[in-house]
Amino acid sequence: MSNDFADLLSRWVSRPSAPTRPSANDEESTMGAPPYKKPCMMNTISHGANEEDDIKIDKALELTDEQAKLVAEALIQDDSTFQGVRIKDIYKVAIDKNDDLPPATAQKIRRWLDDKYFLTTDEEVPLLMTTSIIRDADGDTEQVDSKKDYLMVIPADCKLDLTNVPDPYDNPDLRRSIMLIAHDSLLGAHGNTESMAAKIMEFCWWPRLMSDCREHRVRCPSCRPTTYKMAVGRLPSTRRRFLWYAIDHKELNDKIKERLNLPQESAIVSAVDMGTGEALFQYVPSHSSRHVVIFLWTRIISVHGPISHLHSDQGGSLISETMVGLSK
Repeated sequence: MSNDFADLLSRWVSRPSAPTRPSANDEESTMGAPPYKKPCMMNTISHGANEEDDIKIDKALELTDEQAKLVAEALIQDDSTFQGVRIKDIYKVAIDKNDDLPPATAQKIRRWLDDKYFLTTDEEVPLLMTTSIIRDADGDTEQVDSKKDYLMVIPADCKLDLTNVPDPYDNPDLRRSIMLIAHDSLLGAHGNTESMAAKIMEFCWWPRLMSDCREHRVRCPSCRPTTYKMAVGRLPSTRRRFLWYAIDHKELNDKIKERLNLPQESAIVSAVDMGTGEALFQYVPSHSSRHVVIFLWTRIISVHGPISHLHSDQGGSLISETMVGLSK
């Protein structure tokens, strides 16, 4: 029995004998159909989690002195630009550590500071703050006098993580951690870049904020656009299963090698069955074909039998050396 025919039978058997529309006289009556649920009914409760335990952006941005020092160091080195002016130049002028800047750039920064578009905090470690430019009908700027209405400027490449989530690459980033908090703890943020950016801009800001939010959403496995725009492809033929394999070496991150004291030539060898899509991975201390031969023999050939075809993105040298090793 084919899968299509079995699916048709299952739909036919499970079809209700009466219309699924609920009765107009009795709301509890379903007329033989499955229980009626409104489209808006959904479970918004996280099982086993306390709402008070969720990380909030405003609470996370209450930095300690050590965290503020990391942010200040990143601000001094931030090369990201706003209207052609680097963030580090704005910060240096704001804290009176001005370097030799072009007169036009220095004048633009001082005008921003005078108009309170940017300012620094009064803490021991001053941080850069900004605000949205609000104009009335006459074109005049409405000044925001309360500092609580200002947004913290988040520098690039700041080695600070606010999520307390282990990073497998030991590469914490302040901007990425803020996007994680706004994207994964905000109801409705998945699939909506605007709500994510709006939530972030309630408390902080940085150049290219919208672009970073779009890139973060694309990498999200729950709501990236390619997951629902990609058409269902043609399934591979299972007649060639366990016969055609693609083998390659995957390089390890240098920080992982240093942390685990691995050889510099160590890598991960992968073998993908082109008939079924099954992938196998194994650590190898070097790129030698000898380790690939042992991997193929112990993980594939001893289980599924001999291989008929091999190919690799690394060229024919790896394939030829591997085939010679398998023939011995």
